[in-house]
Formats: sequence, C-alpha cells, structure tokens
Amino acid sequence: MARKQKIYMRLTYEDGGEFVSFGTRNILPTWIAERKEWESQDHYCGDDKIKCIAVFDGTNLDDVVCKISECAWYYGKK
Repeated sequence: MARKQKIYMRLTYEDGGEFVSFGTRNILPTWIAERKEWESQDHYCGDDKIKCIAVFDGTNLDDVVCKISECAWYYGKK
C-alpha cells in the first residue's frame, strides 16, 4: 500500500494580487521560511494561508488532480 501524501495549497497576497501554489509536506519548510523572511521585512502576511486540500493514497490521483484544478480555477478567476 502506498504511503498517503497530503497535498497543500498556499495562498499568498503580493503586489495587489492573489497567488496560489501547491505542494506536499516537502515544500512546507520552504513556505514557512519564506513567510518568516517576508515578515522580517515588515510585509503583512496575516491573510496568507497554507491548508491541506487533499490526500493522495495511491489510488485517487483523479480526485487529487480535480481538487487542485478546482482550487486553481477558483483563485484564478478572482
């Protein structure tokens, strides 16, 4: 059985726009370090979010891709 992988979405607000990115737990330390760096430069990050949007269990790739597409579409149309 494949190890379950959580899929995360990061939503940031920069330069007057919303930016969405996706990744696994491997990218979380990078995202957290970037946020700390931005805060140290006095950038407001209070509305930025990182949340788990899906769990890949080795059999549900279609579901995971659909969830990523749904989130990308929603935030892309704003």
